[in-house]
Amino acid sequence: MQRLFLFLYQYRAFLTFLFLEIVCSWLIIQNNSYQGARYFNSSNRLVAGLLSTSNSITNFFDLTRVNEELAQENAELKTKLRQLNESLI
Repeated sequence: MQRLFLFLYQYRAFLTFLFLEIVCSWLIIQNNSYQGARYFNSSNRLVAGLLSTSNSITNFFDLTRVNEELAQENAELKTKLRQLNESLI
């Protein structure tokens, strides 16, 4: 706990600056429509890219299950085809 207080004490100027920057950015975005629109458009573009990447990764790892299902369906269809060919002969 003492190390945490020492860390906060040593970096108090930087942490204060960072806090004030965040507050100022929030105020600018809230009170100016152009900057707010730019921020939300940029953040939406970033989130859409992350979501697309996440979905691609999820779909890639889901291919194993899909492949197993298709292999099982192919086996069933081959069995039915053999039975149909045997009943025709």
